[in-house]
Amino acid sequence: MNSSRYTLILTAVLSALFIYLQLAEYDFDRTRFILAGDFFVNSQNVPGGIHVFSNSAGYDGQFYYRLALNPFTSQKLEYGIELDDPPWRQRRIFYPLLAWLLSFGNSQMVSWMLIIINFAGLCVIGWIGGKFAKGAGLHALWGMTFPLYGGFVMTLSRDLGEIVEVALILVSFYFLRRGRHIYATLFLTLAVFTKEPSLLIAWGALIVLLMRAKWAQDELRWYFPVIPGISHIIWHIWLYYRWDVSLSSDIFDKLSFPFAGIFKLLIKNSPFSGYPNYICFTELVIILLFMLGVFISFRTSRSNLTEKITWFHYFVLVICLVDRHYWITDGEFLRAMSEFHVIGLMILMNSRVWFRKPIFLLNMLLCIYLAVMVIYYPDIPRYSIGERVSDKIEEVQEGKQIRLNLRLDPLQSRYREGERVILRIDIFVPDRKQLKTDIYLVMLHPSNRLYFSPSWTLRSSPMIRNFSLPRGESKENAPLIEFTIGEDGPPIDVDGIYTFAIGATKPGTLHYISNVSTLTFVVAP
Repeated sequence: MNSSRYTLILTAVLSALFIYLQLAEYDFDRTRFILAGDFFVNSQNVPGGIHVFSNSAGYDGQFYYRLALNPFTSQKLEYGIELDDPPWRQRRIFYPLLAWLLSFGNSQMVSWMLIIINFAGLCVIGWIGGKFAKGAGLHALWGMTFPLYGGFVMTLSRDLGEIVEVALILVSFYFLRRGRHIYATLFLTLAVFTKEPSLLIAWGALIVLLMRAKWAQDELRWYFPVIPGISHIIWHIWLYYRWDVSLSSDIFDKLSFPFAGIFKLLIKNSPFSGYPNYICFTELVIILLFMLGVFISFRTSRSNLTEKITWFHYFVLVICLVDRHYWITDGEFLRAMSEFHVIGLMILMNSRVWFRKPIFLLNMLLCIYLAVMVIYYPDIPRYSIGERVSDKIEEVQEGKQIRLNLRLDPLQSRYREGERVILRIDIFVPDRKQLKTDIYLVMLHPSNRLYFSPSWTLRSSPMIRNFSLPRGESKENAPLIEFTIGEDGPPIDVDGIYTFAIGATKPGTLHYISNVSTLTFVVAP
């Protein structure tokens, strides 16, 4: 049993059991792993007949599926699926590209391949984990702590890319430890094309090379950090020209003071909030204990300097993340911490601290618990489009480039059918440079449907595309649209509460460069 073959076999059995039980809960409809929502997916136009959740924004698996149908697409809307941010989604090309290659472009096989590839990735992680455990002087079965990570439960059940990325990272480190630098570079490059946070490994290796420290014990080659980095830059520039969008990143909008995000969620989910939140609180405590344990093991760990510096970079990234899409549920933040977790395991496993095995056990038990919860109490993200709009409004921070404000004319507490109204806007553009933007105007119906101007359909589309705003532009009370309630314009066809929302994004993306201004009004007899 003390062999990496057994960790591979055990990982395969547990992963296959999870997939089978998940399929059984889904009535053996494999396409429900994709978690496609009708906000981005038109079920009538999608090849392969996938399941589409109604009144839902879906999840990231729907975009991986879309790219697996045509990895090198140049169309935002194709096969009935709209990419929310084409260059950003296409930047993570390897997982869908692999599914496309292995399915030979067969749309019926793509949904299976997304699952099978993640299954194979977990098996690789289990095998490498057994190798690392034996190399650290432990029984090989302790290597199960690598595939039994809670974040992989979400990845496997939603056709996401973290399992493939982590498998490639671990294989890269496996070859790096054995001095097989060409193979290590190849697999790290593939990991970067799976998810760009893998670049932190290249950055850590580059720092070690520049330090030239005699005590580092890292026999690195210059191309190990350089080739993945240059490949990513070239790919990024190519996507910039292909989609005609800016090379800028919004990563700094998602960062804040260290621990701000994690402590906010820790307080929100304290035991005083009730049992459901107590589970999330426990998970956060385990994460903090894991962080502390890795730091304590730094001095005694036999891991090389590249691994330690890389983990520290991931640590800084994790503790500074505040974006609500990370610190909102356990699945979200565990998924975001995948790289941080497995590299931390490598460091902890190579130390002699007494608490490493209890930490391994805690993490494996957490994974098993989450797997049971996902199978029998699935938390499918069928949140309404209205909640999605509310989420986006809460995300918008002060200091965005463009300021918008909506108002109705005449202003009154309630409106009646047949009244003529004008939707007006105040707009201010900073005196920095001329900006190009897409303008989105949407209306939330009492039925919780979201209608997009100017055609007022349920399909996501901007009101104005690639619109140029001169610097310093300032307009107040400018008429935007004029309509008669219940007769023309937006579909105000029943009594109830309606909400208009307007925002400006980078052309061709959903990256906001303005606040999101909202206006709520009541239609009643």
